[in-house]
This record gives sequence, C-alpha cells and structure tokens, in this order.
Amino acid sequence: HNAKVQAAADDWLGTCRSKGFDPYMLACDTCKVLESYSSIHSTCLECCQAYKSTPIKTQKYDKAVLIFTRGYDNEVDDFIDQDLPEFDEAIQSNLLTLEQKVDPMMMMYGGRYMGGFGNKIAWFDEGQLPDVNESDSLTEKVVKYEEKAKEVMTLRRWKRDDLKEMVGTLLAA
Repeated sequence: HNAKVQAAADDWLGTCRSKGFDPYMLACDTCKVLESYSSIHSTCLECCQAYKSTPIKTQKYDKAVLIFTRGYDNEVDDFIDQDLPEFDEAIQSNLLTLEQKVDPMMMMYGGRYMGGFGNKIAWFDEGQLPDVNESDSLTEKVVKYEEKAKEVMTLRRWKRDDLKEMVGTLLAA
C-alpha cells in the first residue's frame, strides 16, 4: 500500500514539474494571481501546497530573477528576444535581473540541449534578495537565489505569452 502511495506522489510531482511548477515551493495563493490565464491556472492549483501561504499583500513581488540557458527552451528564448524590451524599465531599476548560464553540454553538442540546466524564475519580496557577488559562479548565485526566494518556478513547457503575462502580473512595477 505504501509503495502505491509513493508511486502516486512521485507521478504527481513529476507531472507538476514537467509543467513548470515545483510543488515544494508553490503556494496556492500565487495561483490566484493566475486566474485570468486559464491555461495555467488549473495546473497551478493541482500542484500548489495549500499550507504554504504568501502574505496578503500577495500576488505582487518586488523583484524577480530569470535564470536561463539559451537554446534550452524556444519559448523562453522568444520571450527574451521579443518581449524583454517591454520590461526594460524593470530591468534598469533592478526589479528584474537576468542570469544567463552557458551550458557546456550544449556547446559540446552543437547547440542542441542534452540535459543539465533548466530555466527558472525566482520571486522575491523587498529586502529578500541575497547578496551575490560578481565573483560568484552562476551555480553559486542560483543556490543563493533559490535559498532566499519567496517562490521559484521552473519554466519548462511554459508558453511565451504565459511567461510574459505572469512577469507583468506578478512583478510590482
């Protein structure tokens, strides 16, 4: 019986992660913000943890860090290439930070993704951003971001328009 329960939990976790949600980090309060985006709202609700909560000020974060690898996901690449100019003011005022990782596995295989690093966005409340140094490797920065983040979302299988709307909705600008 316990093996069946564990298998069901593993399947749920895998399904949520494959759709870009990390149930260990996702508060159901965050899903409320996505109500108008029905394509991802229902999946968000299936994957969130009701016991996790975000303060009532909710739904808006003061800062975000987009951690990405070029070539890993065309939708994220298109968001960066085509939609990022709309967030230029947020980038200039350090509300939105970009951290690009060059994946050596991609370079070895001629730009085709062969595993390794996934795209993520980390959300922070005011004063929550960790101290990162220019001398820190990206791996060190990512660990610091994930440890301090109010919420981290993996961006696997997210559509460009959904990503654009989510950043526009959740980032207090």
